[in-house]
Amino acid sequence: MERIHTPGFDSGEDARQQRLEWSVQRIVWPVLVVLWLAIGLGLLGQGPLARSRVAAGDEISLEFQRFARRLSPAALEIRVVPRTDRLRLQLARSYTEAVDVQQVYPQPARMTGVEGATRLEFDVTPGRPFDVRLQTRPQSMGRVRGWVAVEGGARLSFSQFVYP
Repeated sequence: MERIHTPGFDSGEDARQQRLEWSVQRIVWPVLVVLWLAIGLGLLGQGPLARSRVAAGDEISLEFQRFARRLSPAALEIRVVPRTDRLRLQLARSYTEAVDVQQVYPQPARMTGVEGATRLEFDVTPGRPFDVRLQTRPQSMGRVRGWVAVEGGARLSFSQFVYP
């Protein structure tokens, strides 16, 4: 065992062990800095990268969390400017099968399954912005893809990454 020796003072330190610790620290500190930055930007929770918004002109927009945790609350916020007094909103079945829809606010007048989607029908005022909030709880881990659309209109695709 190589010891660091200073005349008149014997620290009893192992130089090889000290070099190993310094090498580990040179690796760990940059990793911790990157992790802290990721957390601060929202990759693991709240932050500027945590939320996203997609839109199709003035007709429909969707705001959602890019990153969610399995079995924890998440939300989809949809804003639509309806053309008629009956809004038929469709949500991808692949998404509704990957998450548990806890609550829809406001309550739809009718909720039905159609080919590849779940249809939510609302009584609305034409031309006046209408907001729908879906409170969800992701059930599976990994990438969850979905889309939302006004029946007969533009389809907005989105994806979330669900952490364990």
